[in-house]
Amino acid sequence: MILDQFEGFFFVSEDDPEGRRDLYQFLKRCLDQEFICVILSLREDYLQYVLEWDRVAGIKIDVLSRSCRVYIGDLSLEEAVDLVDRLTQGSRIQLDPNLVQALVQDLGGSLERVRPVQLQMVGAQLLRDPEIRSADRYGQLGQGSGAQSVLEARYLAEVTDRCGEEFEQRMAKLVLYVLTDERNTRLLKTQAEIGKEVKDLDPRTRLESLSQVLEILEDSGVMIRVGSPEIWYQLVHDFLAKCVRREYRQSLIVELQERREKEQQRQKWLRTFERGVVAASVIASLFLAGVAVRERQRAERREIGALGVLASGLFDDGDQSLIPQTSETIHLTIHKQMGDPLTLQLRSDNVQQIARKLDDSIALARMISPSRHL
Repeated sequence: MILDQFEGFFFVSEDDPEGRRDLYQFLKRCLDQEFICVILSLREDYLQYVLEWDRVAGIKIDVLSRSCRVYIGDLSLEEAVDLVDRLTQGSRIQLDPNLVQALVQDLGGSLERVRPVQLQMVGAQLLRDPEIRSADRYGQLGQGSGAQSVLEARYLAEVTDRCGEEFEQRMAKLVLYVLTDERNTRLLKTQAEIGKEVKDLDPRTRLESLSQVLEILEDSGVMIRVGSPEIWYQLVHDFLAKCVRREYRQSLIVELQERREKEQQRQKWLRTFERGVVAASVIASLFLAGVAVRERQRAERREIGALGVLASGLFDDGDQSLIPQTSETIHLTIHKQMGDPLTLQLRSDNVQQIARKLDDSIALARMISPSRHL
């Protein structure tokens, strides 16, 4: 029985001592059976956590002794070349030995150690590209950035392309990115935590497809889920965290910054447009109000002029009895002259203005023409 990436068990059961005890007891019963072999695969920096197994279950072996520990590390250059030869033996695709040497040298770097997962990623992309069958053609891939980086980027692009359309592909990149940190560490996060951080990075992201994207990433082999009933997600290897940060950090930051700037420009344009609309509305209102005032003034002047002309005719017949003395008699006299109903609507303020003018006219006429007995 092989329990791979056993360090994840200590993450998800950190607050569940009873659950850890049950597992320890189960593993102890397995060890007590002669036909069962238990293999725990975990990171070296988590070895001390296994001591709890001994304390809680009381197993009869020293789990940290050299006889029980086997180091599973990176491959040497020779081991990597031999592994590629054995994997391609009998295959329809035969790789040039110089190409294999160049590939292994790139992956080994200055330490001359090759990560198996990195060899798997790059090798798979190499086999898929029929154009790369020689060391010279392989060397042309990098253009100064390294051929292996190009192939690793292709691998990640192939994984995200499986997630669907452009929107889902972008979400997949954000999901992989939030499962890492600046120290290139693989983080354990729940779906809710992933969704929140993706939304924080890009508020316009819709999370309806998040479950589907997580499932595709898991099926692609770049991510695993651990725990029950609460599910946690994690990249399968530390190398992937480094690769994801290298490929997506700069591009995502630049893209998000550009989108924020465009959104800010759009909001600025909308605010300017709204201010313009308000200003135009105010100007239009003022214009219409001015037009209304001028029209009312013209109507009043026409009305007063008409009433004045009508009233002046009352003095031409020489009948002093028709001379109006008050605003009420003016109204009644004009009303009598024009008949019913009034065709000209009189306002009290206009009548008072005519009364004042007529009073002034009468006084002036008496001074000028006393013979008319005004």
